[in-house]
Amino acid sequence: MRIMTTSPQSPPARRHYGGKAAADRSDERRRKLLAAGLELFGTQGYAATSVKSLCTEAGLTERYFYESFRNREDIFMRVAGRSAAGLARQLAPLMQRPPDNVQDQVRDGLQIVFQWFRDDPRRARVQLIEPLTIGPQMTEMYRQVTGGFILMLRDMALKWFGPALQAQKLDAQLLSTAMVGAVVEMTKAWVLEDCPQPVEEMVRNAMAIYTAFSEKLITR
Repeated sequence: MRIMTTSPQSPPARRHYGGKAAADRSDERRRKLLAAGLELFGTQGYAATSVKSLCTEAGLTERYFYESFRNREDIFMRVAGRSAAGLARQLAPLMQRPPDNVQDQVRDGLQIVFQWFRDDPRRARVQLIEPLTIGPQMTEMYRQVTGGFILMLRDMALKWFGPALQAQKLDAQLLSTAMVGAVVEMTKAWVLEDCPQPVEEMVRNAMAIYTAFSEKLITR
C-alpha cells in the first residue's frame, strides 16, 4: 500500500509591493497622514482642514485615509496626542531628577516647554489652541493633558511648601492651575505673534509669576 505523506505547510509569505510589505506600506501611509495633519491643523487650523486636503498634503487618495482613521476628529486627536506625548517625554527626565532646588526645577521645566513650542509652533496650535474649538471630546482631552501638568506642579508645591500652604489656607491645586493657565496663555499669545521674544525672555517672565507665589509662601 502506498502511504501519502504531507509536509507541514509554510506560513503564507508577506505580500510585498515595491520591496515593502503591505503592513509596512500601511504604516508609511499613516505616518504621511499624521505629518499632513500636523502641517495643516498646525497652520490653517481644524475648521479649514478637510479629509481631502489632508490626503492631498500626504499625496494619498482618500480611500487610504479610512484605512487608518475614522474621521477628521480622529486624526486630529492622534496628532494632538502625539504632540502632547512628545512634550511629556521631554519633561520626564526633569521630573525623575531629585529636586535639589525647586526654583531651578521650575525654571528648567519652563525652558523645556517654551523651547518645545518655539522649535515647532504648529505644536502649540494642535495642543493648546484648536482643541477647545472642536467639541466636548477634544475639550476633555485638553483638560486631561493640562491636568497632568497641574498635578505635577501641585505635587512639587506640596512637597516644598506644604506647611506654608496649610498655614495660609491656600489650595495647592488652585495655585497650580493658575500657574499652568498663565503659561498656556503666554505660550498661545507668543506663538500667534510668531514668537517675537527669545525663549529666555519667556522663561524669565513666567518665573516672575512663580516667584510671586513662592515668595508669598516663604515670607509668611
